[in-house]
Amino acid sequence: MDSEPTLAAAVPGGRDEPRGAGSAELDDVEQLAQLRPGWRLDVLQLSPGRYRGQLRWAWAARAGLFEEVGNCSVRQRGERDAGLVAFAMLCGPTAGARFHGHPVPPESLLIGRGDTLDLCLPAGASLLSLLVPAQGLRALWPGLYGKPWSRWLDGQVVVPARPGMAAALAHRHRQALDAMTLPATALSAQAAAGLADAVLLEWLQAIPPTVRADEPAALCAQRRLVEKACTEVLDAADETPSLQEVCRRVGASPRRLQHCFQALLGVSPLHYLRAARLGAVRRELRRAAGSGGTVQEIAHGHGFWHMGAFSAEYKRLFGELPTATLGPRLSGARRARRSCSG
Repeated sequence: MDSEPTLAAAVPGGRDEPRGAGSAELDDVEQLAQLRPGWRLDVLQLSPGRYRGQLRWAWAARAGLFEEVGNCSVRQRGERDAGLVAFAMLCGPTAGARFHGHPVPPESLLIGRGDTLDLCLPAGASLLSLLVPAQGLRALWPGLYGKPWSRWLDGQVVVPARPGMAAALAHRHRQALDAMTLPATALSAQAAAGLADAVLLEWLQAIPPTVRADEPAALCAQRRLVEKACTEVLDAADETPSLQEVCRRVGASPRRLQHCFQALLGVSPLHYLRAARLGAVRRELRRAAGSGGTVQEIAHGHGFWHMGAFSAEYKRLFGELPTATLGPRLSGARRARRSCSG
């Protein structure tokens, strides 16, 4: 590795750069956001059942390695830092996976700038990801590829991995995480940085020689329509607009809205919008625990007026009654069984 360009050399160190490594067992999707410092992340559970997941992470040489797995399908939306570039890959089921509206076939690489994230993950999928500073990658790119910075790296793309390389890449990514997260290894900062550089080169070598980054105009229009429909429903704090009313407000037919939601999110508009409202109730219930708020008050505030039907729907999606969510709970940081080093 001595002869290879490195991120550590390409990017000067900063006082506020992330550090350390660890792992956590998760029992709620919101813990994904809590355990990712610097992310402004909203995670919505889409499939029914009590959520169980795991997150592992390690930072070295200004690069972050992650592995995330969960038993429910989720949508993750948010942002972190425009100075980062993200590389990711799904292992396991990919049916229903979407990256900024793009379907994710098996053995695909998800690549995009770090300022925005919109990712739908199917239940049981393992997400491997790598965050690297764009400044360092820009400095390394000409030496690695003999050409200027590729403009598609400033967008959000899904590309097939080079034939035969996806499985090897996943194996090496996990190997590096194993070495960096197990306390018994006690890697030095230099050794951890060397592992991060080696993993980055593996990801870059898996990129196909030609990448098409054109985004169809139809996809942009679908995205705008879906976001407008979500805003109309979630902003209606004390009412539950019907699908017909949502269609009237966004100026689309039910068939058109159904097509857009299925194409971008892999679910029907009724399913997604109901899950979004129930998710908003759950967040408020968790934050109101111990503050004297009631389930009825919070449910009414989100347009749920028939408490029997609401409780049944809530339990079907989250695997517990709303009263259990509101009851005494340990904080996410204490409930997650964490082991951290660094």
